[in-house]
Amino acid sequence: LLHDLSHTAFSHVIDFVMKDVKHEFADKKLKQIILDSNIPKILKSYDISLDKVLHKEDFPLLENNLPDISVDRWDYFLRDGFMMGFLPISLINSFLSGVFEKDNIFYFKDKNLASTFAILFMNFCRLIWLDPTSHGSYFLLGGAIKIGLETKIISEEDFFTDDELLWMKLKNSKNEKILDLLNRLVPGKNFVYDNVDYSEFVGPNKARYVDPLVEKDGKFIRVSDLVESLKYSFEEFSNRYKNIGVRQLI
Repeated sequence: LLHDLSHTAFSHVIDFVMKDVKHEFADKKLKQIILDSNIPKILKSYDISLDKVLHKEDFPLLENNLPDISVDRWDYFLRDGFMMGFLPISLINSFLSGVFEKDNIFYFKDKNLASTFAILFMNFCRLIWLDPTSHGSYFLLGGAIKIGLETKIISEEDFFTDDELLWMKLKNSKNEKILDLLNRLVPGKNFVYDNVDYSEFVGPNKARYVDPLVEKDGKFIRVSDLVESLKYSFEEFSNRYKNIGVRQLI
């Protein structure tokens, strides 16, 4: 519940601005944000150790390494999939009842369910998290924020306010370069993928996929070792989307 408290205004756009490819800029602020809040007092009232909460590494299921499933990935996969209309409640319930945990490892017993999870997660990455308009918007907003920092219109402290306050500081700046970028962030002005040579913005992407573990004969095996075509799908997806170009439609 606490691990994303330090997310900044516009969330991972700030990682883009700060060139933080590991998305750790906000994470470094988490401890101080917790200490400066009422959370220590609340934890104490329930006899929960503050020291335990501050050490995220003690919770290995929270954010483990890809291609494993983590609690964080469960969270945004199910939530975003449902809110975007891709995941019905019946399938969500099938996933939740069909996953198990042992020794800090999530695994399935049904390879078909594990395959469905893997295929959907990879496609959600393409449809939701790597959407070209989202990618292009990162460049536009990130560019405006960079100019704002360089011209001292905003500061890093503003990142820890909220979206609206940061947006209004930029919008009221009267800086022509900032306003040109912000004026292009309009619903309906969508971006499309394009060849790198013809793209307006080109940059790396986090082409995420999960390769769930399946229990078979008392051992944990990657579902891609049981359904071989998944290996080719994962490889093709990673190569195609790890670096993409986009341009905005006029």
